[in-house]
Amino acid sequence: MNNMPQFLFGNDVNYSTYSPRSINKTFSIVLKNVDGTIDEKELLNDIQAIENEVTAIHRIKNAALDKPTPLVRIDCGTETCRDRLLAIRKLVVSPFAFPIVEYIPPTKIIRCYKCQGLGHYAHNCLNQLKCSKCSGPHSIEKCVSTTVTCSNCGGDHRASYPGCKARLSYINVLKSKQFSSVVSNTSQQQRQQPTYSTAASH
Repeated sequence: MNNMPQFLFGNDVNYSTYSPRSINKTFSIVLKNVDGTIDEKELLNDIQAIENEVTAIHRIKNAALDKPTPLVRIDCGTETCRDRLLAIRKLVVSPFAFPIVEYIPPTKIIRCYKCQGLGHYAHNCLNQLKCSKCSGPHSIEKCVSTTVTCSNCGGDHRASYPGCKARLSYINVLKSKQFSSVVSNTSQQQRQQPTYSTAASH
C-alpha cells in the first residue's frame, strides 16, 4: 500500500521514503596455492571441463604491493555451481590439488556526506550536518576553520582519511561479521564427497 503513512496517521503526517541500493550477488570461490607459473587460460579450460558453469578466473593481487598472490578467484554462473565447488573443498587438476575457500568481496565502506558517519547514505540521514574537515555544524563548502578534526575519532585528519581509527575499527567489525557468516554457511554446505579431478597436466 503506497499511502500507508496517511492510512495510519492521517494526511498531516510528514514522511520520506528511500529504496535500498541494489547489490550484485557474487557467486565466486577462491583456489589457494596456485603457482604463478600456471597458465590461467589453460587452468580455466581444465576447470570448465570439470564444472561447465564456471565463467572466468582472475588472479588476486596484493593491492599494496601490486603483485600477484597464489590465490585465484573462480567466478561461477550460478549459486548452485559455487555451492558444489565449496562442498568438495579441494579441486584436483592433475598434478595439482587446490584447496577451495569462499570468496569474500573487498569490504566497501559507506560514509555519509551529511553527518560523516559510517554505514549509511546522506539521502536518508537524520543526523546533524557535520563538516568533513573540522567536524563543525556546516558543510565543507562553508568551512573557514584552519583546524582539521575527524568527526568520527577526533583525530587531526579529515573524516575521509583511510587510516582513521574509527574507520579501521568499523572495517574489522564488518570483516568479522562476513567471516562468521562464511564459516556458518560453509559448514552447512560441506559434506564428504569425492573430489573432482581431471587428467589435464601443465
